[in-house]
Amino acid sequence: MIVKDITENQFEEEVLNHNGVAVAKFYGSWCGPCKMLAGILDGMGEEFNQIKVVNLNVDEAMNLAKEYSVMTVPTLIFFKEGAEVEKIVGFRNAKQLNEIFNKYL
Repeated sequence: MIVKDITENQFEEEVLNHNGVAVAKFYGSWCGPCKMLAGILDGMGEEFNQIKVVNLNVDEAMNLAKEYSVMTVPTLIFFKEGAEVEKIVGFRNAKQLNEIFNKYL
């Protein structure tokens, strides 16, 4: 899995123009469940190397958070070929995340 931090200005290039599956992870640096989720995603790595995950801090990406109706963090928004296909709100454990990510392989 490719994971990288991006800014609002990079969103179009990194997510909407991505040829494949991209996941926008909206998080807060102050959010405990977000930190737990980050650890799980980091551990998923190799198995899901076709999926790109981008991290967007909601305090710095307020316009995107508003545009995609992100009211709670963490929120994962799955995009396929630039189109939103699924939104997951709140923390999910490793088993749940594996099931969700497997749908997009």
